[in-house]
Amino acid sequence: MSDIPTAQERIAAAVQLRATLIEYFKREHWTPLEGCLIVSGIHPIPGDVAIPSGGGGLDNKPLNAASSRFSDARKMWDAWNEYRESWLEDGEDVLDRFTPMAFMEWVDDCQLKTDWLPVFHDLMGRRDGADKPDLIPSVIAEYANASVTSVDAIVDRIESVVSNGKPASQATSTARSPMPIPVNRDHLSTGEFANVLAVEPQSILKGYSKNGHYQGIRPTKLPNRRLLWSAEAVRRVLAGESPGLPEASIKKQS
Repeated sequence: MSDIPTAQERIAAAVQLRATLIEYFKREHWTPLEGCLIVSGIHPIPGDVAIPSGGGGLDNKPLNAASSRFSDARKMWDAWNEYRESWLEDGEDVLDRFTPMAFMEWVDDCQLKTDWLPVFHDLMGRRDGADKPDLIPSVIAEYANASVTSVDAIVDRIESVVSNGKPASQATSTARSPMPIPVNRDHLSTGEFANVLAVEPQSILKGYSKNGHYQGIRPTKLPNRRLLWSAEAVRRVLAGESPGLPEASIKKQS
């Protein structure tokens, strides 16, 4: 059995990690030591006055002193102590606790870096460069897309059965007959589009997922991920005309 987590397991872990980070941000304050550990991806231990030699990660992974997270935490802790000494030399008062946001501002002002800092910036709604792509691991993107497609296929299949006025038990694998385009409609659901072409909704979704269109028709994607297909474009395709999509971008449907 492989020890590599599945996409579903990784998504669940990411959700749990986000919940953990939010709990830390809900705290009224962090001590500087706690802040150094948290921003480095380590759970702080109450009562500690120095960077420990081991502990648990915010992602529940066991860590030892050789971990790069502890290396990041020690560098940040050293930076804090230098900062503290310089303020004391100037006769300034130094706070022994910060709000989480104030500590993050100090980290950014000092241009300190840790491997986990981007995770916190993302939680705060800030990215290092607005023009950088929001990269999602391909395995997770594929899993999420497959899940959405499966749900869409189920919903459209239900709509197709209901629109035909037949119970699911009668919606068997018998040959489908083309149905007319609903009148006075600007757009069709995937189920209705499938009925007009006498194909399965899954065939349309598969073609759309592969090519970005089906028979040259590009759908409108609603915020809830449902797809709407132009009734006029469907009429043109049935008449043997171009649906309006540039020919060079149309791939042959399988």
